This record gives sequence, C-alpha cells and structure tokens, in this order.
Amino acid sequence: MIFPNIKANEIDKLELNSLKEIGWDFEKDKPLFKDNNFIVVEGIEALKVWIYKTIKTTRFKYLIYSNAYGTSIKSFIGKVFTERVKNDFKKEIIEALLINNYIESVSIVEYRLDYNKLFLSLKIETKINKTLNFEVSFNV
Repeated sequence: MIFPNIKANEIDKLELNSLKEIGWDFEKDKPLFKDNNFIVVEGIEALKVWIYKTIKTTRFKYLIYSNAYGTSIKSFIGKVFTERVKNDFKKEIIEALLINNYIESVSIVEYRLDYNKLFLSLKIETKINKTLNFEVSFNV
C-alpha cells in the first residue's frame, strides 16, 4: 500500500471528494463557458454531467473511452418494445451508470424512446449522500 497510515475507507472518501467535470448545458448540449473558459462543476453537478454524457455516448465507438463507458441504446431504435426488449433497454442504462464509484443504485422511473428521441427519468442513490432525481432527453 502506498499510504500505509490511511485506511481503505479514507481512501474512498479522498477519491469521492474529487469529482469534477466541465459544466454542461443539457438543453443546448454544449459545454458551459465564462470569459472564454470552461466552467468546472463539482460534486452532484459533476455527477449529472457524467450521467448525461455516459448515456449519450455510444459504447465501443470512441477509442478514448474504455469499453465499459457509454451505452448501446441506438441498437434499440426500430425495435418493438416487447417485455424482453424493455428489460434489456433498462439493463443497458443501469449497467452503464453503475460503473461509476459515486453511484450506489439506479432506478428508471420512466422512459420513452419515440422514433429517435430518448426520454429518461432516473432516481439515483449516490455516495455523495444525495438522492438524485434526474431527467434526460436527447436525440439518439
């Protein structure tokens, strides 16, 4: 162990306190700027950005991301949403989000895939001591 005087749960706390992302305008689907500089958000706001971008990013498409990052939700476009397909769709979203160490559980409250538009309403239990109710909508 690199730091023998630090207990394992203290390392988790150190890592969890460092969540930062570039702020994101979800309606315009663009990063936030102030004075020509990116706005950096922390904590629960950073987690929202990570959730949004994870759901929106196509898994296996971009070499910069690991194979665990993103979703394959585009593969559901055009499919009849039988019970099996609905369960696979939910599983795809939940598994993609659970790779994040800040997220303890994910519940899909509501979802719709209309043509190429996705709407999700999520309830996420986090390690940041907050329940996050988050809605996301975008073209897929």
